[in-house]
Amino acid sequence: MEQAKQFYLQQKYPISTHSRDARASEVKQTSESEQYPPSFHAIVELIATGQESQIPGIRDIPLQINPAPPSESKMVCPKKPWEPR
Repeated sequence: MEQAKQFYLQQKYPISTHSRDARASEVKQTSESEQYPPSFHAIVELIATGQESQIPGIRDIPLQINPAPPSESKMVCPKKPWEPR
């Protein structure tokens, strides 16, 4: 993964070897220090405490198969290459 990042950075920002290593370490530090938005932490807290029903836009989908019988096929199957036409 690091090699891919370094290759990308070399192509995008042609710089000397020492600067390239410094730039790669800066990119790694920046990605590690990214924070999630407060709304994400609020949602995680609701899920952790079992209050999923309070999350807006979430609905409970029951785990059951459609009880209606399947419909009959109306299309004709195409003939196979070895079948006579």
